Amino acid sequence: MLYWGLAASAGVLSIIALIYDLEQMYFIAVTVLGLPWLSRILSANVRHTLRAAVQTSGEIKLHAGDMASVRVAIYNSGRMPRSLCRASLDLPEGLELVRERTDQVDILAPDSATHLDVRFRPTRRGVYQVDRARVLTTDFMGIFEFAVDLDDIDILVTAWPRLHGARRMPWLENQASDMDSYDLHALEDGSSHGEVATDFFGVREYVPGDEIRRIHWPSTARHQAFTVIEYVSQQRGSLTLFLDLDRSSYDQPGGDEALEEAISLVATVSRVAISQAIPVRIVAQGEEDYSLARQEGLSDMEIILDRLARVDADGDQPLDLIVRRRARIAQEGGIVLVTARHDGVLERAQAAASAASRTSRALVVDAESFAGGGERTAPSAIGRNGALALAKGDDPVAFLERAR
Repeated sequence: MLYWGLAASAGVLSIIALIYDLEQMYFIAVTVLGLPWLSRILSANVRHTLRAAVQTSGEIKLHAGDMASVRVAIYNSGRMPRSLCRASLDLPEGLELVRERTDQVDILAPDSATHLDVRFRPTRRGVYQVDRARVLTTDFMGIFEFAVDLDDIDILVTAWPRLHGARRMPWLENQASDMDSYDLHALEDGSSHGEVATDFFGVREYVPGDEIRRIHWPSTARHQAFTVIEYVSQQRGSLTLFLDLDRSSYDQPGGDEALEEAISLVATVSRVAISQAIPVRIVAQGEEDYSLARQEGLSDMEIILDRLARVDADGDQPLDLIVRRRARIAQEGGIVLVTARHDGVLERAQAAASAASRTSRALVVDAESFAGGGERTAPSAIGRNGALALAKGDDPVAFLERAR
């Protein structure tokens, strides 16, 4: 708008010069019209002179809904001063901006910097990459605006699933009944994490997190797939959680919300179990295998939460098939099934879990209730072994404490 005002002024001066034959007026008109363009040309390299750098940690881990803060330095490496109008982070969908503030600097001098402070929260679980800041600046006359994208940003945000406030789950204490023979001292035969490798149990399919030295190479060559050795003592006093990631289980109204709730249940049960000294395994088979081998220390909770932040219901294998194939790893330990199904697939999965473990239970998220007004569409107890259903509006803490 300012430029067009100057152009109009230059036009008036040109008319006056034409009427009165004043050469000076022509010179003034050309100057008025040309200086802004000269300013624009001299400021055209602004994209090459502005830099951005993250001054806080480039890796942020937090639960969905929690607040995060980031400070970014914006630096002028050129020889011309820059008029800084506004700066912002280009946040991907899923990260909600709470507050954005730039230091009060009108002119960014050469070799000087200003700071952009941003507070945001992830609205849902996931992994997000923030790789760009956007700066609105002008030429040194303040006439033309430039929107500059700075690609020097590298922030990885891992939004963990929400944890429910459950502290004790009495039914988990049954999983610790076989812990008497659990030795906290590793032997020299390759056992770790306090596993006692005296009684050979068999071999099973490799899952991420298993130690390479436990790979059974003859079975690996025979089956053309990595297999690892397991010992009976590894199974005692443990809990194996099967998270249903079959896309057909959540392909219904309210399915997305049901998936997030199912993942929160797995995370909460894992945390409480580990706090009660019960080792945890997770079996989560989607398009990728998100399964985790034995995790038993509070420090391992970050590993579990990192993995659960990445899972997605994109698998094509029903829960009952996965339980039949992999329930053997839970021998002499408990099994918990977490799903949104309450049909024949769940009943068959419960039967397979009961055959493999002395203690098994199923936690069902009622997806249809999340799509509607919160009305329960599945009964509280479903089928074999009294699977419990969690509906929208139910108290998750009370639900987990009564999952007997």
